[in-house]
Amino acid sequence: MRRSLVLLFSLLLLAAVAADAPARGGKAPLKPGNDLPGPFYPYNVTGPHKGHFHSFVSEHGLGPAVLVFHRGLEVSDAFKDLLKQLDTALEKNVRANLAGYVVFIAEDLPEVFGVNDKDDDRREELAAKLDDLAKALMLKRVTVCLDSKADVEKYGLGDESVTVVLYRELQILASHSLTRNQVTEARVKEIRGEVAEKLGAKRKK
Repeated sequence: MRRSLVLLFSLLLLAAVAADAPARGGKAPLKPGNDLPGPFYPYNVTGPHKGHFHSFVSEHGLGPAVLVFHRGLEVSDAFKDLLKQLDTALEKNVRANLAGYVVFIAEDLPEVFGVNDKDDDRREELAAKLDDLAKALMLKRVTVCLDSKADVEKYGLGDESVTVVLYRELQILASHSLTRNQVTEARVKEIRGEVAEKLGAKRKK
């Protein structure tokens, strides 16, 4: 009964966040202190919902999470390191109930749901490429997703290649918008430190 009430509260709060986010977020919806702009439904390439459109924002509810957006599918070595470090943090901090998701935004995929067979074929082609990336990096807990720009429009993503959002109870605790060249070893270390400090993912040997 208690679990059902908690789930109901999470869903109601999520609906309120989605309705109120544009007014509160203004032109900077990902500013720390703002509520998360709300759920969206990417195509899950890995994880328990692989091959389906699924909102992990809704599923994870009030729990702590790291949400990463990446424009395009070509990734740098530093970005790969970011994903591997995040995956390690999740793997070693299971009790913290920490979730992690990376959403790749395909510039040549106007609508991830697909309006015709050609778009569906393109989605599956890109998903296969991302699945290969996830396997190469041996990601175990970071969920890899594919989406279109239109589906995440309310998140107000700029022209930066990478956006990293840390949140808990649907409130943004930290946000980084980075160009490809700004994703460096030092910035990855900084973000990893914030995951430990703000979300409770302590470093372990």
